[in-house]
Amino acid sequence: MFSNFSLELKKIINGSKKEMVLLKHSYIGTEHFVLSILKCNNDIKTILNKFGVTYDLFRNKIIENLGVGEDINSLFVFTPLFKKILEDSILSSSEEKNDYVDLSLVFKMMLDEGEGVAFRIFCDLGVNIDLLYDSIDIGINKVSSNSLLFD
Repeated sequence: MFSNFSLELKKIINGSKKEMVLLKHSYIGTEHFVLSILKCNNDIKTILNKFGVTYDLFRNKIIENLGVGEDINSLFVFTPLFKKILEDSILSSSEEKNDYVDLSLVFKMMLDEGEGVAFRIFCDLGVNIDLLYDSIDIGINKVSSNSLLFD
């Protein structure tokens, strides 16, 4: 499944596994994916930071909503939603005749779903999802902190 993922996306997914282990969860979901994004240096992290979303804030929201598990799980499974997002990203990339599935495509697919733990946390934090989506399209250089609108 991961053979046509960009190196950056593979790194983020691998980081998602690490976040799952740290939280002692038994699955990898959108929340672990976003945590991994926020832990690495990438354009989406920069944009999320401009929306006021930081690693510590997001992680605390996950713990507040889901808690921390009891035991470390060495196996990993994707939630059905996150698996669907990855599969839809592969299909979309293929339809667009792109060689690789990149991080921004998967992130936008996650926002398109309009559900999942990460999406709910963004809403709880007052992030304007439409503006976040548009910010991914226009890039970090054109997004200023002063132009961000919150619901």
